[in-house]
Amino acid sequence: MAQSNLSKLFEPIEIGKISVRNRVLMPAMATCFATGDHFVTDQLISYYAKRAEGGVGLIIVEATCIDDPIGIALPHELCIDDDKYIPGLSKLADAVHSYGGKIAIQLHHAGPKSHFDGAEAPVAPSPLPLANKPHLISRALSKEEIAEIIKKFAHGAKRAKQAGFDAVELICAHGYLLNHFLSPHTNKRQDEYGGSLEGRMRILREIIENIKKEAGKDYPILCKVPGDDYVDGGITVKECITICGILENFGISALTITGGGYPEAKFNHIGPMGYPLGWQVHLAEKVKRNIKIPIVAMGKIKNPEFAETILKDGKADAVAMGRALIADPELVVKAQRNEIDRIIPCISCNHCRERIGDKGKTLRCAVNPLTGREYETRFVPATRPRKVLVVGGGPAGMQAAIVAASRGHEVILCEKSDKLGGQLLLAIMPPDKEEISPFLDYLYNQLSEKGIDIRLNTKATGQVVESIDPEVVIAATGSLPLIPPISGANLNIVVTAWDAFVHTEKVGNNVVIVGGGMVGCEVAQFLAERSKKVTIVEQLEDIGLDIEFASRTYKLSKLHKAKVTIMTKAPVKEITKEGPIVYKNGRVKKVVAADTVVLAVGTSSNRELLEELATDKREVYAIGDCVVPRKIAEATSQGFQIGCCL
Repeated sequence: MAQSNLSKLFEPIEIGKISVRNRVLMPAMATCFATGDHFVTDQLISYYAKRAEGGVGLIIVEATCIDDPIGIALPHELCIDDDKYIPGLSKLADAVHSYGGKIAIQLHHAGPKSHFDGAEAPVAPSPLPLANKPHLISRALSKEEIAEIIKKFAHGAKRAKQAGFDAVELICAHGYLLNHFLSPHTNKRQDEYGGSLEGRMRILREIIENIKKEAGKDYPILCKVPGDDYVDGGITVKECITICGILENFGISALTITGGGYPEAKFNHIGPMGYPLGWQVHLAEKVKRNIKIPIVAMGKIKNPEFAETILKDGKADAVAMGRALIADPELVVKAQRNEIDRIIPCISCNHCRERIGDKGKTLRCAVNPLTGREYETRFVPATRPRKVLVVGGGPAGMQAAIVAASRGHEVILCEKSDKLGGQLLLAIMPPDKEEISPFLDYLYNQLSEKGIDIRLNTKATGQVVESIDPEVVIAATGSLPLIPPISGANLNIVVTAWDAFVHTEKVGNNVVIVGGGMVGCEVAQFLAERSKKVTIVEQLEDIGLDIEFASRTYKLSKLHKAKVTIMTKAPVKEITKEGPIVYKNGRVKKVVAADTVVLAVGTSSNRELLEELATDKREVYAIGDCVVPRKIAEATSQGFQIGCCL
């Protein structure tokens, strides 16, 4: 039974001729779960079926190419440009329907954002330099080629209907082909497919007309349109309202309002940490005032209470919850059961986006190790419950303890400090990183729910392990700040990044940070926003190179706003009482004056316990940073996997 205060979220909604059981949509998001030749896989079916089982009303399957190879965005993208794909797509539709969900598929042509690596340049309405590949100029489509693409969209819709999909979606945003036609920023044509808004929308009108001929006039067509391109000379919300009115007249069944996506856009459409919740909802709200068909809002809608507020306030008719459903496929049913504190919260880290952008690696989630593994992981009780000692209360240790206890093992968790969380407690301190806090709260709740024996202020030495006498020891002892082997690193003016966060009152007014990776950038912003004069010195050619693209762009803008000085290609080989000596081109640059020097050059694994237990007869496993210092995603994944294997 749904909570009374979430009543609007769980109301059915009519989208065209289909009745959707609630107002939660899963928008199209790439997974790279398809085969290399673009067929549906069991992995992909299991991933979407799990979200349908979890209560999602309408699932819109990821971008599916209607024109292989030139329209492909990612190496492992689905295709729908041939009848051979219908059987696999039909299995996918059937799986979602078996759990009561509705399913649409996004018909896609990447255009200038194509992964196509042939001799030809990517195609577009106009020959323009590509913002993300300035050495390339897109090739303008001929009218004959446009006609072929229109047919391919229509044939894709017909195949979708034959495969059992309830609807199709046209992606007219995010810098893909139809967005390039629609936007004056990129459509510079002088023929009937350019110029006025009518001309720029001509290809859309003809695609919709042809879909209705091929798939039936009542077959629902959805559109995702830009409420704002966030580029100079692009679509603004005022023009979007006009576009949506025209699309309504064309017979579109629902509209999702988004924005951004061009490489040169001022804001990234996949909002990282720091972007406010619902940062694009205002665009949907303005469109809804003028349009009668259902309007779907999106943009960091991460929890059901916030989604309910959007709907009750009349800002939209439905909500698209993207990364939130990557993090927890059961979000909807947990909300219906009043189990809000059991929802795995998305932290907007964009690990999911970073993965698929890394040469086509498959989708994963930093806070839910099961994402993408639904088809291969069976969470079953342990065949023989055992006594398990987990040493270390960071994310790896907590995850291992939760999973092991869930499977029936007796779990004891020892943490040397007075608080659980490990480096998560530091991770939430930098500006914009507060979004990690709900994940920490979720882990606390799970530990409590599983009844795990937690022993704080307990350093697990070999003697302590002997007194507890477990059958299995899981070492999740984390890492320690790395002190580089340079002269002066132990001077009184030198502190670690961890110390700078925790004991800010001891940091002087003139600060030099050695190391410009993610931690260095975060501590720089943290201190600059506390009125410190901050300089980052980095030996590489740029800073923030270990930060996901959208998050890095946002972080660099914040550093610029905070007036942080940045020195690159500048290794530090010595620190004096006056500050670090920075080298450039093999020559001494100068002493960079500092009251405080902050070391942000990485961490080293804490293997003290492992060395002490080297000759122990028990089963001993090492996970997390004590193996190799990495990020949250690797910690939670290793914790989950070891918990499943015991």
